[in-house]
Amino acid sequence: MKRIHYLTAFILAFALGLGGLIAFGRSAEIPVRITSENDPGRLTAVTDKEDSPIEILGLEADGDTVTVSVRPRHTGTDYIDIHSEGGEAIGFEVVYVHPLGVITWNDSIGFCRGSRAVSAAACAYIALILWDRIRKFRENLSRNIYQYRNIRDLGIIIFLAPALLNLIVSVFTIGSISAFTRRVLDSGSLFSYIILPLAFITFLYVSASNLVLMKREGRNWRNMLGFLLGAALCFMTILPGVVSDMLQRSTVIDVHYEGGTAMYVELFTTNAVFFIVSYLECMLIATIILAVKAARGVPDPDRDYMIVLGCRVAGDGKPTKLLQGRVDRALEFAGLQMKKTGKALRFVVSGGKGADEPVSEAEAMKNYLLSKGIAEESILTEDRSTDTRENMIFSSEIIKNDFGPGDPKIAFSTTNYHVFRFGIIASGQGILAQGVGSGTRSYFWINAFVREFIALIYSERRNHIRVAAALLILVLALVMIVWYSVNGMRP
Repeated sequence: MKRIHYLTAFILAFALGLGGLIAFGRSAEIPVRITSENDPGRLTAVTDKEDSPIEILGLEADGDTVTVSVRPRHTGTDYIDIHSEGGEAIGFEVVYVHPLGVITWNDSIGFCRGSRAVSAAACAYIALILWDRIRKFRENLSRNIYQYRNIRDLGIIIFLAPALLNLIVSVFTIGSISAFTRRVLDSGSLFSYIILPLAFITFLYVSASNLVLMKREGRNWRNMLGFLLGAALCFMTILPGVVSDMLQRSTVIDVHYEGGTAMYVELFTTNAVFFIVSYLECMLIATIILAVKAARGVPDPDRDYMIVLGCRVAGDGKPTKLLQGRVDRALEFAGLQMKKTGKALRFVVSGGKGADEPVSEAEAMKNYLLSKGIAEESILTEDRSTDTRENMIFSSEIIKNDFGPGDPKIAFSTTNYHVFRFGIIASGQGILAQGVGSGTRSYFWINAFVREFIALIYSERRNHIRVAAALLILVLALVMIVWYSVNGMRP
């Protein structure tokens, strides 16, 4: 479903909601709570204005509530007053008549007989988006797991599923349009609070892992990335609530006056932070799920080439344990493919020489492969690359020159935490490669994955900025609806 279809669906949902609002909202039975402690006797309902926008059709008393039936006369605002038999005013409610004769009460877009049509239309539209994202996610995942759109779609699914469930319940429990709008506005905080216990437990686990990492690998900020990310998410999750509580208690800024600006600035700020934090949490959860799936995957046993990604070489020119693990995993897959299909593949060892390395990473891997009995003509060397993207670009050039016309089938071997990001880089270059991951120590894997997540976020920073801007616009629109509900059409 293309974006224009989303717009069409939105217009349709808007039309259905508006149609239901008009069809059911042109009459009203308004409950008015009475405050008399004595028997009020015969009750009457009157309006404040002589030229009232409503016509009172009748009333029915039930305990301490009087239900007043009204219909519209013209656009405007008025009060319904309930008088006792002695003429005492014992209850009132503000009533609004909108263009097209829609009647609301309590606030300008508050309770209304047609409000559930609006809420149901909104839920139907969100359900359509959720269904479409699930459909697209399943299709894209079956074609190619290594796409950033998979993270985006899975993140949307993770966010929308609990939000939609909460809003569907609201359709049956909330009869106010403004209250439903507030419930939509609360979706960001709802998700953050649901995730907070898990985030806190994860933060403790990652912190313990980082302590082990720093003890074994040295103290530096790179070895604290897991701790920093976990702390930031926990802090940002509780920060809006803390700030809101402080403002509620403040005597300097009045955030209680519904007609003022401070209340809505506070409402926008807290919910904007909640939505942005929820977005990052959804992206993180989606990335974890897909990265684990990618790391556990095994390429189809019909590959022509196996790219082995380099990493640091030891001081004696031999592969480190991390690098050796990548080469061993490539050899393991090559043996599996040969056993299943009888097809041999060629190795492309990829990695340049760092300033503090005695030989290039490619040469170290080539020597290791030769020591394992791999023929030299089965090894192609790429020793120019200095980062992951260059690994892919330069290796693919070598493969194209070696393979000739046609589309070679490519696999790659790297450490498990790195499989997903490298696959995305390859996919971005138009190369549909399949990855296999070697294992590493758990204390190292966690922090390394955090680095990969940050790298993915950074690589898609423009998309994230656009999403953040869209979320801010959405929150602002919802806050403006709440503001208008309180301040619009004042009596």
